[in-house]
Parts: sequence; C-alpha cells; structure tokens
Amino acid sequence: MNYKMVGFVLGRIFLIEAALMLFPMGCAAIYGEWASIPAFLIPVLIYFVATQMKRKIRPEFENGKEETGTEAETEADPEDDNGEQ
Repeated sequence: MNYKMVGFVLGRIFLIEAALMLFPMGCAAIYGEWASIPAFLIPVLIYFVATQMKRKIRPEFENGKEETGTEAETEADPEDDNGEQ
C-alpha cells in the first residue's frame, strides 16, 4: 500500500471538509446561534492544522506529484531519445 499517497489524499479531503464546514458556521453566526459556533470552529481548526503539519513535515507531494529529484535532474534534456537530433 502506498502510505504517502493515502496521506496526501486524506490531507486534501480534510482540507476540503474544513472549508465546507465554514458555510454552516457562517449561517449560525448570521442567525445569532453563537453557542453552536465552537462545534464547527474546533474541528475546522484541527483539520487545517493537521493538514498544514503534514505538508510541512513531508513535502514530497506538491501539486499532486511526487518530487523525486532536484531541479537540475528533472529538467528536460535537449536531445530526444527517439533517434532524431
């Protein structure tokens, strides 16, 4: 099992879930239900902090790709491997 990819996908899911929980929290604030706001705010903060900690600790995946080498190694070669020059 590819644990790095599972962690990456779960991090994205948690970030989306945190963003979607802001809408009901905003509705609760509009209608003056101040007692229910912490029920939305605490999980949002936990999801956001967990996602950011994962990104800071293990930044292998950026933009959905695994970074394997340095910039010099990943640059395209000027010659094609198909026999043309």
